[in-house]
Amino acid sequence: MRFYRNIISRASQIARRNKYLWWFGLFTLFLGGKGVEFELFFSDARLLGESISPFSAAFWKLQTWEVMQQNLLGVTGGPWPFFLITLALLFVLVILVVISQGALIDAAAKIDTGGAYSLTQGVEAGKKRFTGLFGVNLIGKVIQYLLITLVGGVIFFISPSRSAAALIYAVFLFLVMTPVAMLISLLMKYAQVEVMVYEARVGEAWQAAWKTFKTHWLVSVEMAALMFLLYFGVGLLAILIAAVATLPVLLFLLAGTIFYQSYALVALYVYIFYFATLVALVVAALYFATMNYSAWTLLYMQLRGTVGRIRTKTERLLTDEFPAAPARRPISTSSSTAVKPAARKISKPVAKGKTVRIGTPKRPTSKQAQA
Repeated sequence: MRFYRNIISRASQIARRNKYLWWFGLFTLFLGGKGVEFELFFSDARLLGESISPFSAAFWKLQTWEVMQQNLLGVTGGPWPFFLITLALLFVLVILVVISQGALIDAAAKIDTGGAYSLTQGVEAGKKRFTGLFGVNLIGKVIQYLLITLVGGVIFFISPSRSAAALIYAVFLFLVMTPVAMLISLLMKYAQVEVMVYEARVGEAWQAAWKTFKTHWLVSVEMAALMFLLYFGVGLLAILIAAVATLPVLLFLLAGTIFYQSYALVALYVYIFYFATLVALVVAALYFATMNYSAWTLLYMQLRGTVGRIRTKTERLLTDEFPAAPARRPISTSSSTAVKPAARKISKPVAKGKTVRIGTPKRPTSKQAQA
């Protein structure tokens, strides 16, 4: 656990001490910036049921855009101007998201080594490697949404039949495609770091990401699970901070309620608590997005520079719980009863004129010892 604690501690330090990076984290939130693989698939899958999603049939109906144009702009007529303006805004947003991703990765790699960093450096780094980052995101997102569309489309088409075989097939497809979509998300993170830090091309980045993941796949899964827990932990901590911060307001309003016999003050506290919780959750999301990109950057850089495979926490738990039995040397009956001959001692050659006594020398008597 010390391996992950070290990486998350360094990433958290980068996010806390360089709050100007939160501006980049703000834009990454529009494209799954939280980066929690176990949550990302389900949040993206909700796009299938949204009327403003390209995966929905209502998105391509001109009547939908015409109604939105009348409600938002109060302009009647053809929906094409509003449709084209929306696409232009989405294109600008995608550019800002990709640049922000590159800035966070580049900042984490340079700040961790003790270098200085600024907003201008982040923007320039993101613009310099924009093509590679956009290619990685495009390939990853297309594969992810194809998988989501496949799963969602099959479920939607076979749900009216309500047959047991169709239901089993839908569940099987969902269980298979979900890990694949999470795998693509992890490979995207590694490929993004490869593009930004090591200036690789899109194809080379995907190959290097797959090679690193194949060697350290269990480390990647453990890191994803840990970030998933931290994601919810940071959210719960933000709500707790909001509750503690508004506690004096609650006590004051309760005293006013008792004094004035009016429950309107309690309703006022509900709005105040909701506002404080919203602010706390936004701050927590900006912090977590910055820390998350930093953590995956540091993890990939360490895995890429590691020769061999890292022994994970899961492997240590399993080997400690089920230790391997020590290998025993087979004992032969014939070899156990046989007496090994004593090792022969080789003496130095004897000079001429000297007598050599063969045998065990006798112990000297007391008179000889005194002499």
